[in-house]
Amino acid sequence: MTSPSWAADPTSDLKREYTQLEAAIAKASAAQKNLDGGLLNSLIAARLEVLQTNAALVQQRIHAAESGTKITITTSGIAHRLQKRSCRQPLS
Repeated sequence: MTSPSWAADPTSDLKREYTQLEAAIAKASAAQKNLDGGLLNSLIAARLEVLQTNAALVQQRIHAAESGTKITITTSGIAHRLQKRSCRQPLS
């Protein structure tokens, strides 16, 4: 049985991902500078926000792993049930 690749350095994959995110942020920022406004500029701005948020989350995970903090990821949600409608019922 082989050990996982992160066994020696648990942050190596996270640091690689952070580097990739920083490169994507730089690329998106450069693309945004070429635009004066409009839809494409807004889409790139939204992408930049997502990339920057992801980079911050990855950086937090790196700091947590380096300090030995236990990382717990919790997701909560609500189950939705679809109601059956008759073809004759108006959608209102």
